[in-house]
Amino acid sequence: EPVTRHQAAHVTLKRTIGLPSLRRPRAYALISEVFRAEKVGKGFRLTHFSVRPDHLHLICEADDARALSRGIQRIGARLGRGLNRLFGRSGRLFRDRFHGRVITSPRQLRNTLRYVLLNAHKDERRHAGDVLGGIDPYSSGRWFDGWKGLPTRAGPDASAPVAAACSWLVRTG
Repeated sequence: EPVTRHQAAHVTLKRTIGLPSLRRPRAYALISEVFRAEKVGKGFRLTHFSVRPDHLHLICEADDARALSRGIQRIGARLGRGLNRLFGRSGRLFRDRFHGRVITSPRQLRNTLRYVLLNAHKDERRHAGDVLGGIDPYSSGRWFDGWKGLPTRAGPDASAPVAAACSWLVRTG
């Protein structure tokens, strides 16, 4: 489905098999720096993310499909160069093209936010019987202003690796 002006999308980037986890402090620091540098581009905004061991979940806004594609390409290229340097390797970092899905309704956005920001709560540790609590430190959850039962936050600031939402759907819907 094509992205239209100020439309939100859920994007997944999967890394190649056999590389170290992306949920390591040095890798996360590098990923955060790339997100800070690329969170706002020509018609593109990164509003939420979650770093998983072998992939990234991003919630983005874009003015059109081209802006979304270019924004993800910029992020992917910078992450590829930086993480390859960190891992002492060369070659493709991400397995294939990104997978993106346009978010079209408030319910779909809520489900996507829950999936992305609470993803760590569903991993193998939970299946082993552990109950995880709190905000995933490898996500943009600390800048999310919609947590139920927590004080309202002002949202992302200048130093955050995510941008404030522009679309009605992500901002209010």
